[in-house]
Amino acid sequence: FDKSIEETEFSKPLTAALEADKKKADPSYTAPEIPFFKKWQSAEVLGERSFGGEFGSYPGNGYVIDLYNMCNLTEVHPQIVDERWIDFKTRAIFLDFASYSPSMDIFVIARILFEFLPGGEVVPSGTFRALNLDRYPMNSGATYLHVLLEAITGLFVVWYMIEEIREIKSQGFKSYFSLGWNWYDWINLILFLIAGYFKAQAVTVSSALLSDPAKLNNSPADLQRVAAFYSLETQILGFNLLLMWAKLFKYLQITHRLKKLATTLTRSAVDILTFLFIFVVVLTAYSVMGVMVFGNDVEAYVTFSASFKTLFLVIFGEFDMEALESVNA
Repeated sequence: FDKSIEETEFSKPLTAALEADKKKADPSYTAPEIPFFKKWQSAEVLGERSFGGEFGSYPGNGYVIDLYNMCNLTEVHPQIVDERWIDFKTRAIFLDFASYSPSMDIFVIARILFEFLPGGEVVPSGTFRALNLDRYPMNSGATYLHVLLEAITGLFVVWYMIEEIREIKSQGFKSYFSLGWNWYDWINLILFLIAGYFKAQAVTVSSALLSDPAKLNNSPADLQRVAAFYSLETQILGFNLLLMWAKLFKYLQITHRLKKLATTLTRSAVDILTFLFIFVVVLTAYSVMGVMVFGNDVEAYVTFSASFKTLFLVIFGEFDMEALESVNA
């Protein structure tokens, strides 16, 4: 199938406007009853976002089947088989479920993706996240200390932003941003704000779920969102932590010897970036060659990104020589 036609015609959901047009053309027309698992739902209704798999990115809309227990599965399974719920136009199936450990008070949020490739192969992949839904139970001194430290961190971020704004006013916009470390400071502060936004979103959704436990069974997408928000927050804070440690170079000028090291690194930055640019150009050329020569036979070179990653690892001595030799055997 042509992908553009498939997405616009073959997978087009039945809408009220389409049914109204058929009714207008034929007054005796009666809209067929659509099985619940063939009713298309938008991403807004499902509360989902696009999800990237190994072979493509998939929107948050589609057709949903809720399986609550084995009895429900036994009832639904013959229907979806008879109605050909999975057919040649199916490109991906998501299996979402959550398990809970009462002893540890931790959810495991799972999403298993089955990608249907044009050649007929079905490729599975999974994402599993551990989630403590109630991160602030406020039932111990440790929790109060945790909240206090996070509040102090937030106040420091706000205070530093105010100080940086005062420096901009006193030094002038152009003079202030002529120093590279000032750009560095703002990147650091902005990442803190982004992480705070994801934390606020996660706490808001998790509080709503905890206030009404029945939603835990009826809103699997909300659990996925909370886990994704906390995961994004952790990743951003981890990267920001690296930046904060790198800011130690800013204070290398305290002593004469450290000042020499900082000056050497600063003056060599242009040459280092020039070398990295040439290195990437050469590695890109070899990556393209790897796809063309080995792409049909060796999985490590099947795509440009895979070839680039493989050749980067070759620099450190990690490669499969037997697979390359077997191509020319």
